[in-house]
Amino acid sequence: MDRRSQPGLRILKLIPFHSANDCHAFDAISEESGHTINSLRVDGGMIVNNFLMQFQSDLIGVEVEMP
Repeated sequence: MDRRSQPGLRILKLIPFHSANDCHAFDAISEESGHTINSLRVDGGMIVNNFLMQFQSDLIGVEVEMP
């Protein structure tokens, strides 16, 4: 990978980590409700980036569903 693209990749990877912090809320909801969260539905401009969506899915451990 080109060194010039490294900062962009690092920034792109920060987005799912930010969202992964919200997954602690998912865990709490799952525990309280007794239901398991099996997928995350996403929309918006960033869904066109397949790498980002796959990285998000891998990070939070659930399937990411796109429209």
